[in-house]
Amino acid sequence: MLTFIIIVAIIGFAIYFFMKNKKVKNKVKMNGWLFDFDNQCFFEPYKMTQKQGHLFSEVADVQVVEQKHGETKKHTITRGLVDNAIAGPLRAIIGVAGKGKQVNMIDYCGLNIMLKDGSFKTFDVIKSPTKINTSTQVLLKEMNRVYMTLSAIANNKLENND
Repeated sequence: MLTFIIIVAIIGFAIYFFMKNKKVKNKVKMNGWLFDFDNQCFFEPYKMTQKQGHLFSEVADVQVVEQKHGETKKHTITRGLVDNAIAGPLRAIIGVAGKGKQVNMIDYCGLNIMLKDGSFKTFDVIKSPTKINTSTQVLLKEMNRVYMTLSAIANNKLENND
């Protein structure tokens, strides 16, 4: 038993020191795009070589494009049957006539990236109607990180040129 504890402790310390000394890559990869914050560059889908990437300093402007809507979902039959079983026919009528559940949807979200050479790159994050939930919020948070970084670099470069 003592041998087992010593082996586990040694493995634990080895993993700790390995992870401590390992440099974590500061990258965001979404929908085939790769944004490398350590090397200050980004790559479009299917163009992952250094020659086909773009430096963050090449960005002249960046804009968020977003389209959202709210949707009310009613499950009248289900609500009526459940309410009838639980509270009787009067409650079933009230349940069917109820408001329903409000669901927030996002139809499209992405970035329009304008490079200094005049070309545009469109980075699509969400392309089809999607319910806003935890995983969607993670995507939007990562997109916001990319936007804030590119926007700060572009605005700083523009201020220096004036």
